[in-house]
Amino acid sequence: MTIVIWRASGASFDIDAFLRHFPALSPDATWRKGEIGVGGRVATDSGFNKTLFEAASSEVVSAQIEKVLWQWRDVAETLVALGVAPMLDVGLVVGGERAFTASVFIDAKALQVLATLKIGLTVSAYPSND
Repeated sequence: MTIVIWRASGASFDIDAFLRHFPALSPDATWRKGEIGVGGRVATDSGFNKTLFEAASSEVVSAQIEKVLWQWRDVAETLVALGVAPMLDVGLVVGGERAFTASVFIDAKALQVLATLKIGLTVSAYPSND
């Protein structure tokens, strides 16, 4: 399985004002600069995480990235204008088998959308609960 999460954060990001402007965004998690977060650390920035979609196979990820990001283009452009760093995290759920290959292919068209909207890309591996 592949999960695609949109992350955005910035040191002077007013997350509350931003979410009032984009109520449909409905993030999974938010944090504010100065709050004590996971692990007892004080947040040095404010931001959000939003799960955009989950895919059963990595073959559909590129097309979905392109489609979903164009739908949220106004949000992405506003984040960049505010000096906030938007990031797309493509998370691969990896199994506990001794030999496995975890990979995702993101085609040039989807990468162009990321570049046009100034969204960074990271690929993460998450352990399976199996």
